Amino acid sequence: MLQCGLTMKEGHEARSRGVQQLQKKFLLQGLATNTHLFGLELDLSSCELCTAGAQVIQEHISEATAIRSLDISDNSFENDMVTLVLSVGRCQSLHHLALGRNFAMKSRSGEETHKYFYFTTGTSVDISLLI
Repeated sequence: MLQCGLTMKEGHEARSRGVQQLQKKFLLQGLATNTHLFGLELDLSSCELCTAGAQVIQEHISEATAIRSLDISDNSFENDMVTLVLSVGRCQSLHHLALGRNFAMKSRSGEETHKYFYFTTGTSVDISLLI
């Protein structure tokens, strides 16, 4: 299994954010046009993607057939979750999606809960610590 991760170097904050968003966009565009790779596990957790990152994912994820597993947890997708899940649900090659910790609120009990649900394509979705 080939795994793919994305690491960003810290730098000048305003300029760095723009560059980071472009890098993520180019990564997903490349995976969308790829014809040789498959079964990738893409970990974009804790990358501070926010709304701009959600838009990039929504735009390119359905074409990125190389991705088998996607971790987009802990990215402050609070306001983008519904449209993001609908977009990711169109990616037929995706078998696992991690969405946890994308809301500012914490659970009342403070306990970690691991919950999964399935898209109609059979994709398991980890929503642990979703709230």
